[in-house]
Amino acid sequence: MNDNEAISWASDTLAKLGINLLEAPKLIRAMPWSKVTCFSTSKGNIYLKQMSAQFAVEPLVLNLLKEMSVPATKVIAHNEKELLFLMLDAGSCLREKLKTNYDTALVCQLLKSYAKIQLESIAKVENFLALDVKDWRLSQLPSLYNTLLSEENLLLNDGLSITELNQLKEHHNTFVEDCARLAAFGIPETIEHGDFHDNNILISVNNQFTFNDWGDANITHPFFSLGSWLDSASRHHNLQKQDPRYLMLSKAYLEAWGSYAPLESLFEAFEVSERLRPILFSINFCRVVSCEGMEKLGQFKGYISDALKEYIVSSINV
Repeated sequence: MNDNEAISWASDTLAKLGINLLEAPKLIRAMPWSKVTCFSTSKGNIYLKQMSAQFAVEPLVLNLLKEMSVPATKVIAHNEKELLFLMLDAGSCLREKLKTNYDTALVCQLLKSYAKIQLESIAKVENFLALDVKDWRLSQLPSLYNTLLSEENLLLNDGLSITELNQLKEHHNTFVEDCARLAAFGIPETIEHGDFHDNNILISVNNQFTFNDWGDANITHPFFSLGSWLDSASRHHNLQKQDPRYLMLSKAYLEAWGSYAPLESLFEAFEVSERLRPILFSINFCRVVSCEGMEKLGQFKGYISDALKEYIVSSINV
């Protein structure tokens, strides 16, 4: 389905729902993995999302989250065959607010809310997997590591050297041992957003959060989400590891898992997850680079190789 046909489907669907268009639709984002168009309507802004097949699980995940009463984006229509869905507006991106004032207390509240979602999702792991959410549990990661490294042309073209590739292959056991080390802490695996940062959180005028953009969702160790959040905060808000706020945010999230281990052990588990996270990022980003049109976007070249080089430095050359 081309863009015009997608717009027609959305317009017809809104009309059937008794929702009137107030002005012409506006394209607000176009990337190889998705396009988002805003419809100004009698019911407020409504968004059409066109998905690539690699991330088409999103509306299914959103509907399951809705059943669980999770504050996630609300789907009002889904064209499964054509990989389209319509969703309600839920506020502005949290990043805009935090750029003005990085409200640590607000972010701590958010991280606790997200951890609660993960905790409640432990009992729903099989439900998520039945939707075809990626199974990236720790037991699966060693074989996925090998599959990643078998993509030699992709990795070399992305900037990895033959020497670095061979290093990664030779240290497969190091990765396996770290997966086992993380599993030994006994933290249950659950839903992981896959791209957890403040630009994927919507916030209303009364500071209500909506968790948005679940196309990267997978089942794995929950603590990868905290690492993703803190990594993004370091780049967009200059929140570095030595900053007291870094510890405050980490503690706010990890304390939610206190029924599984003492806080000191939870911090240790997080440190192990941080060693593994570049590999998980690389596995996920391979899905992104497989989207049609990615070869035209040079700004993403090097993302995978940089992550793998980070892993070599943090876990192999130590």
